Amino acid sequence: DYNDDTLAQTSGMVVQHNMNAINAMPANVANGNGGAISNNYVTISDVVTPAELSVSGSEFSGNTARNYGGAIDNTAIAYITNSTFTANKQTNSNYGGGALSNRADANYTGVMTITGGTFSNNTSVMRGGAIYNAGDLTVTGVTFSGNSADHSGGAIYNTGVATIIDSTFTSNTSTRGGALFNEGDKTLTVRAATKDSVFTGNNEDIQNRGTLNLQAVEGQNITFNGTVTNTSGTTNIGGTYDDNGTTKTYDGTVNFNNAVTQNGVNLNSGTIHLGGVNNILSGVTTFTVNG
Repeated sequence: DYNDDTLAQTSGMVVQHNMNAINAMPANVANGNGGAISNNYVTISDVVTPAELSVSGSEFSGNTARNYGGAIDNTAIAYITNSTFTANKQTNSNYGGGALSNRADANYTGVMTITGGTFSNNTSVMRGGAIYNAGDLTVTGVTFSGNSADHSGGAIYNTGVATIIDSTFTSNTSTRGGALFNEGDKTLTVRAATKDSVFTGNNEDIQNRGTLNLQAVEGQNITFNGTVTNTSGTTNIGGTYDDNGTTKTYDGTVNFNNAVTQNGVNLNSGTIHLGGVNNILSGVTTFTVNG
């Protein structure tokens, strides 16, 4: 029974559906960080190293944290695979991460990899309805729906380095960045690698104040059905990548079906499709085609 407490992670741990471990974390409450799990550091023989957390095929629902991470707070290394996060929440207006928080600074590692799974109806009273990222975050093949944050980043708030691959965002809401919010001088990459990345029904798909990279592999699409706003940042479309030692370009398509894009836009490779009725590139101060 983990109700009204947090599992403090201080060594290697696996949460997996086919083990006699924890595969459901319902309705836990933490006054600090990590409503269900707080993953941080372990000291062995006076050597401080980041703990490693692996979660697979698990469900986290109705958990609450006052500060960071309604379900899980990570300041070390975390791998989360094919898991479900539903109706978790974060309640202090100075922090963030309705379901997850991933944090790094001079003292913290903060590396999180999420593969598969869903985040739905998670909430934050401040930043990151589903995920607050201040570290190194990679998300692949995940569905985000109905998440919300009062201030910024209805699904994901990024103030670190975040790469979002082959994922979908539907009906997420926030005052700033209904689906994604990227803080100033930070890097957010949205990529369609093996399937399309689609944004639908969010009150704002992305608000960017740093560097936003939109990268679609040939034959794939990134589609924004809502607004994409650069309040003080730059959007880079396409570019090159390494494929087993071979340099290739992102030759896929980025679809702006109802987009407002301000400040600098750099088209490095691939195709921009400007669809919709109300479009499209409004207030663009620079539009540069490279190559």
